[in-house]
Amino acid sequence: MNFLNPFFLIGLAAVSIPLVIHLINLRKPERIAFSTTAFLEELQKSTIRRLRIKDYLLLALRILAIIFLVLALAGPYLRPEWSGSANSNEPVLYSVLLDNSPSMRQIDENGPYEDQAKELLRRFVEKARKLDRFMMINTNGEIVNPNILDRDAALRLLDRIKVENTGDFTKERLASIYRQLKERPGTRKVGVWVTDAQKTMMDQVIPAWLKDGGQNKLKWQFFRIGRKAQGNVAIGKIALQNSIMSKDRPFTLQVSVDNFSEHPVENVFLSLEVNKKILGQYQVKLAAGQSGQYLFEVPPGNGDYVRGVCSLEGDPFEFDNKKYFSVRLPSQKHIVLVQHPKVPGSNNSDYLNNALSAALETGSAISLKTVTPDQLSDLNWNEADAVVLDGLQTIPAYLNDPLKDYVQQGHGLIIYPSRKADISSYNAFLQSLGLGKVTGMRGTWGAFNQVGKFQTIRQGHPILNQIFDLKKNEPIHVDEPKLFYYWVFSPAKNGGIRAIFSSDLRDPLLLED
Repeated sequence: MNFLNPFFLIGLAAVSIPLVIHLINLRKPERIAFSTTAFLEELQKSTIRRLRIKDYLLLALRILAIIFLVLALAGPYLRPEWSGSANSNEPVLYSVLLDNSPSMRQIDENGPYEDQAKELLRRFVEKARKLDRFMMINTNGEIVNPNILDRDAALRLLDRIKVENTGDFTKERLASIYRQLKERPGTRKVGVWVTDAQKTMMDQVIPAWLKDGGQNKLKWQFFRIGRKAQGNVAIGKIALQNSIMSKDRPFTLQVSVDNFSEHPVENVFLSLEVNKKILGQYQVKLAAGQSGQYLFEVPPGNGDYVRGVCSLEGDPFEFDNKKYFSVRLPSQKHIVLVQHPKVPGSNNSDYLNNALSAALETGSAISLKTVTPDQLSDLNWNEADAVVLDGLQTIPAYLNDPLKDYVQQGHGLIIYPSRKADISSYNAFLQSLGLGKVTGMRGTWGAFNQVGKFQTIRQGHPILNQIFDLKKNEPIHVDEPKLFYYWVFSPAKNGGIRAIFSSDLRDPLLLED
């Protein structure tokens, strides 16, 4: 048997402590003359014998506890040739799985987890024989080198494996190691797994690993790095507090911070930066599992967009310590709202009218004109930046040509169909533009049962490129809105239309012509 930390074997000297305590307790008691107790002599002898047996058992347990503690700290591992299962002269193939997930950036009293893991593996590899071979597999990102290496090459490869905030493939690579070793000829094969054993990862990996028989069909040596359970503090949502925006007024951002750890945090700082200038900073103090909200006032700036970044300092998990945001400041827009005349006594809520009315009262950058469908024939279309068709059951045929010309001139058209909309009428207009047609609805109107969400946005997406100033290969984290009900739109083939946003069911949500 070998030891990864043989220095701790010095602790075996502590075995003498319970022995010394036992010997001190063996002092003979002082004799004191007392009245006749002859009838108690037999009871006294049996009681003393029982006490001595208990003393010996307690002494043995104390000695064993010290021995087991010292051996655990020394890190024993059994070389395969000592197991008696194979010829000890046959080379051994060690398949090493090294955890390089973001949690390995943690630090305890022994230093960074990443450095501890690599130092442990260096000692492990250096103790191997010259003919032994190694496969060094990392858990996150692309496999650095899938080939079988000699001892010197394995040591060099350790320096190339870095912590990565990319996909975690621990479960898949454990299964791959098992398959590869099982298929290779010979019997001298050993799996080595080095990890900090984060609970979130182990809960996913261990059940599948045990189900595949990994613990029985292959010899594994498991080394855990670190003993201190550390959690993660992350930036959650960034939301606008202002319902109405304008170019000449500051606005307020609300930033949420989530503490995913099992202990409180105090030495973490949240800051907001715009144009390389820090606008504010908070010291984050959160109890275990708690979330907090922090407000930042942001000046409007001179352009159409305000871009910035929220950052956390003091959290060891760096991959979610930054979140970028971009706020568009609206310029003056002239909106024409097309609605049917309101029915007197109706109790229906008009959310769009209420929102636009509030915008006008607070001096926002819009002007609003409300008309009925019949009044559109007298409209000066060139004065409107956008036309909103709100709750029309049909799009009258006589509006098809004017709306078509209006859209083709580059103006905006927004349609909020009625719940009782005549889809054939809408499709006639959409098809006149060569856009496609509505084929149905997912979900139930007015219900809040989720039917999908936005498709994942990756680097290279036009929205990201046009709004954010991203560095090459910078990790992207985008909150994906939930979808409860929406019209399903089928774009026309060969129409030159591309989907900017789609649902996870591949239904287009925002199209560009």
